[in-house]
Amino acid sequence: MKLNDAYINKNLQLKDNRGEFFKFMDGNENYLSNNFGEIYIVTVLPLKIRAEHYHIIANEWFTVIQGELIITLEDINTKIKVEYNLNSLDKSVLFIPSGIAHKIYNPSLKTESILLAYSSIKYDSQDTKPYLIN
Repeated sequence: MKLNDAYINKNLQLKDNRGEFFKFMDGNENYLSNNFGEIYIVTVLPLKIRAEHYHIIANEWFTVIQGELIITLEDINTKIKVEYNLNSLDKSVLFIPSGIAHKIYNPSLKTESILLAYSSIKYDSQDTKPYLIN
């Protein structure tokens, strides 16, 4: 896939006096496979970087449920980059297609950030390729 296949969705978010309901995924996402992959949570400590890799097969969807993260995507073929600022107040969902490298950075000086993610396939170490994004 290509970098322009990445997209941001503003999914259903309802708030009332009891709290908040946010629909991370509804099954109608582009590039969603017919088989269930896996859901996971990633924590990122202040001023730390995670990921810096790409996947050969897996597509991923990210949303921030605590704090703020800067997610940089880079097309491994064209070297074109795009940066997304996601935070827990915005409730955006970022789709990252296979073949697009991604770096996750927490710009906070004090607050740990938490990322909720879905991968279209179960983890396979052969599918994850290291890739440094400058």
